[in-house]
Amino acid sequence: MKSKSIIIRRAQKRDITQIAQVAMLCFPNDYKKGKSDVASKDISMNWITQRMNLDPFSFVFIAETIPSKKIIGFAIYLMIGGLSGVVELELIGVDEKYRKRGIGSQIIIKSEPIVARLLQLRFSKPLYKLLLTTSIENPSSHSFYKKHGYILTGNLGKLYWNTEEAVY
Repeated sequence: MKSKSIIIRRAQKRDITQIAQVAMLCFPNDYKKGKSDVASKDISMNWITQRMNLDPFSFVFIAETIPSKKIIGFAIYLMIGGLSGVVELELIGVDEKYRKRGIGSQIIIKSEPIVARLLQLRFSKPLYKLLLTTSIENPSSHSFYKKHGYILTGNLGKLYWNTEEAVY
C-alpha cells in the first residue's frame, strides 16, 4: 500500500471502536484486566472514549486508509499542567501490518502543527513543549522520536510494566 492512500485526520466519536482495536494490537498489556492474558476490548474502548471526552484538552488523530476507511494508526495528545502549553504525546500506535511504511511519521508530521494551532485558537497559548515517555527496552521507538526532533531528557526508572521509561 502506498502512503498516499492514507489520510491523517482528527478522530471523531464514530472512530472509537477502530482506534480501540488498533490500541489493543499495539499495546495489549495496557488493556488486560487483572491477571488475564487477553486484552479487554471494553477497557480499550473506555480508555479511548475517555481521551476523546477530554476535548478541548485532548487531541486524537487517526491514520485511515482510503477508500476503505480502515483505521490503521492513531495518536493521542493530552494537555498537561493546565494551560501551560505543555502537551504529552500519550500514545501513538500503528497496526503491525502497516509499520515501516512511514505512517507513524505522517501522523506526527501532520498532527503536531494542528495541536499547536488548536492551542493558540482555543486558549491563546503557544505550544511550549511536547513530551512523551517510552520504554528503554524499545530502541526502535527512540530512533523514531529522535528522527522527529524529540530530545531524550531523562529516565523515570521503572514506571510501566516494571520497565524503565525514558522521557523525551
